[in-house]
Amino acid sequence: MKQPKTPTKRPHLNDIRATNRARILELLLQHGAASRKDLSLRLELTNATISRITKELIDDGVCYEGESYRSENQLGRHQTDIFINPEGGFVIAICISAFSQIVRIADLSGKTRYQTEIPVKDVESPEAAVKFISSYIDKTVSDNALNREKILGAVLAIAGSTNVKTGYLNQSPLLKWSNFPIGEKLCEHLSCPIRVENIADTLCFNYMEENKLKDSSSLNIFLIHIAIGMGASLAIEGRIVRRRGNEGLIGKIPASSSQDHSKNFKRLDQVSSGLAILQRLESPDYGKKDTFSTITKDFQAAVKSSNIKSGLEERVFLEAGQTLGESLMALTVAYAPDIIVLEGPVVDSGSFCEGAINSYKKITKGTDIENTEFLINKTSYIEATQNLALREYLCKAIMG
Repeated sequence: MKQPKTPTKRPHLNDIRATNRARILELLLQHGAASRKDLSLRLELTNATISRITKELIDDGVCYEGESYRSENQLGRHQTDIFINPEGGFVIAICISAFSQIVRIADLSGKTRYQTEIPVKDVESPEAAVKFISSYIDKTVSDNALNREKILGAVLAIAGSTNVKTGYLNQSPLLKWSNFPIGEKLCEHLSCPIRVENIADTLCFNYMEENKLKDSSSLNIFLIHIAIGMGASLAIEGRIVRRRGNEGLIGKIPASSSQDHSKNFKRLDQVSSGLAILQRLESPDYGKKDTFSTITKDFQAAVKSSNIKSGLEERVFLEAGQTLGESLMALTVAYAPDIIVLEGPVVDSGSFCEGAINSYKKITKGTDIENTEFLINKTSYIEATQNLALREYLCKAIMG
């Protein structure tokens, strides 16, 4: 085990050092490798700073040097690229939602080393899920001689409402879980730090980190996640607004729809969520007696059918998207997001995305938010969770 870094007498320098290390590792994670010269130019840090930090990273076993080379048209000294050392440590990514029940162990380069799906029977309760995850990690460590001390930490992304500080699961409606200290239980069994996030915030963190070198830190981002249920995440100037960790609050707002002329009050999740779409396509009782695995298969089939023009599915998905787009006006006018990101299985429906974007543009025309950019993002839940785990634990580990 490496020794912690000796604290400086000027604490603010520790913060600067941690920030610079994080920036270097972020760039290496995104690009795979870079020379010291490239790091200095891209990050606008001095050669001395880059040399000092990369030496520490190499000494810690987090990074290593490649073979020296001379690039085209280059005079003078040879260069060597800096790589993240895959064997420097491992992170655990866990995703539990209707569409993804996966446990993954990845090395520091982001390569998947081991992965398994959580069986449906083990998602029937949080206790069963914790038992399966713990047993899988124990067996993987034992069978593959994976050094448990090199497991830096784990991130659990789960659909529902969580307490970010304590890792407590308040509720996960589709899974039918509630009031369970899932972070605490996983930490006890895995013997490593655990971070618990809802799906929407995980996706938003991932979007910001992927675009960190493109100055997303100064942007306001509103991410909407639609699967069987629906959720949202808001980042103001690069910081997540927590809202008590409940991604599903967006579904409770009144739905605004020029298509619905009835006077009946409807929440947004009663119109634009995946379950609401399925109920319109089938019957009002659809989904009440089905398992979530059955519902997800039906929803994926409906999304595929929605891309066939002139079908019922196309119209239903289009109208659900239009309602979302019109309702977003009231949600976004106050803080004027620079970007609205649509995520989740529903974005595979071109009709839904078309309806949401076009209706939002129409209703906001002539206002201060008419130029808000829409982005369709299809990052998988487990990839977003893994990326968050790498960024969460890599920098903390090297700071000691």
